Amino acid sequence: MDFNIFKKNTAGDKVDQNKSPLSKYPGSMSKSVPKSNPRNIYSLFTNEFAELDLNRIKFYIEASRKGLNFWKSLFFEYIRREDLQLGGVCQTRKLAVIGKLRGAMNNGGVEGLIQGGDNLTRSYLVSCFENINLPNFLSDIVESQIQGVTIFEKNFGVSNGRIVLESINVIPNHLVMYHDIEDEYYILDIRENDSFFLRTLSSNSLSDRINLEPIVKVHLDKRKLFEVHSFDGNSQNGFQNGCVDSLIIAYYFKRFGISDWATFLELYATPPRVGKYDPLAATPEDIKALETGVRDFASNSWAVISKNTDLEFPTAQGKRESSDIYKDYITFFNESIAIRVLGQTLTTNVGDTGSYAAANIHNTVREDILNSDIMLIEESLNRLSRELIDMNFSGVSEYPLIRFPETRGLADKKTLSEILSNLRSSGYTPDIEVLRDEFGFRLEKEVMNNAAMAAKGLPTGESGSSSGDGGVRDKSIDELLKSLI
Repeated sequence: MDFNIFKKNTAGDKVDQNKSPLSKYPGSMSKSVPKSNPRNIYSLFTNEFAELDLNRIKFYIEASRKGLNFWKSLFFEYIRREDLQLGGVCQTRKLAVIGKLRGAMNNGGVEGLIQGGDNLTRSYLVSCFENINLPNFLSDIVESQIQGVTIFEKNFGVSNGRIVLESINVIPNHLVMYHDIEDEYYILDIRENDSFFLRTLSSNSLSDRINLEPIVKVHLDKRKLFEVHSFDGNSQNGFQNGCVDSLIIAYYFKRFGISDWATFLELYATPPRVGKYDPLAATPEDIKALETGVRDFASNSWAVISKNTDLEFPTAQGKRESSDIYKDYITFFNESIAIRVLGQTLTTNVGDTGSYAAANIHNTVREDILNSDIMLIEESLNRLSRELIDMNFSGVSEYPLIRFPETRGLADKKTLSEILSNLRSSGYTPDIEVLRDEFGFRLEKEVMNNAAMAAKGLPTGESGSSSGDGGVRDKSIDELLKSLI
């Protein structure tokens, strides 16, 4: 079955509502990407990743640059599970858009996100997006901002004579390969390849690319694949964009700092102990008891020694300052990781010296990054929508657009309320509908006579500054916000 018959018909400008594409989709569209665990990779997690060195990291990044993302992707998934800070900031970046989605969905569900187009194409898109796990899909789109590129597999079904999207799943990045000459991404067949073969193939460090021809690939209909690329970076190879490389290098140095700190604490966290005895008065039994006490005092916190012997704990000068060096070293990389992923450090960790103003500044930076994630999601959803519509309708002149409603943070609403309050004092009354749109909650009006308004210092109809509502005024925006906080 040729899908080209469902492409856009440039000769017409109306949607053919009577055309029923097919009762089942072609067999080429039913093949899926196998996602079983790769063979012979157990040693990666038990030995190679656990006993990391700089040469291995260089190999992972170089192999990815040459088109084979297998090791770098697996290693990044390993460290984001192991490192609390790295995993936390990546999770925060991905989940931030879910809050935006929840707010948008409260205003009419999926249909509330779709603008323009005719009723037929709009209802078709609603049915497609209601089939899939939309929060998962959106968070995986944001993952491309971190990893550089994310490729999805679309799974189709047929409903009411039209091809519908039943699910859209992310393809693990360690299965994705890039051919720089053809500028195309391929999917590695994990059932037919293993780690030993891939390492042998990429062992030539002098070559500027890896020969991908011997690698068994999954041959899929291109219409089943959906690519999303990061805004961060402009490399032709998507694996070099995003922030994975910098996060891996930061993790490497931070990991050795933690190891050195643990060694330091093991050696110096327990106070040193010195046993003294009188060589003339102490018996061999006294000396032996003293040796045992000095040795075991760190774990037992008690000792039985002769009164002729003494146990002292000399103070180690500068020991705390030495420990703080390691702490500052690790804090530097933690903050650098947060800045690279979130664009800020204070929003999630203000610390003892943080301030509201500083937190607001960093919040604004993060809001810019969140807006870029929303823009990427909107662009991806609109591109996917066009692909789905072109499969099913001909003669589409106006495609529906997906837009997330712009929302303001609480600090922005507070600032706006102060501006409106000042305008109100000057005699200007904002439109109630505009206020509802700006603040996102229901506003009511309060009936006041001129005397009550004058008592509150508000302009009255007698002064000539009335809004013409007969003593009716909007509730103070500050009062409304205070009732919510």
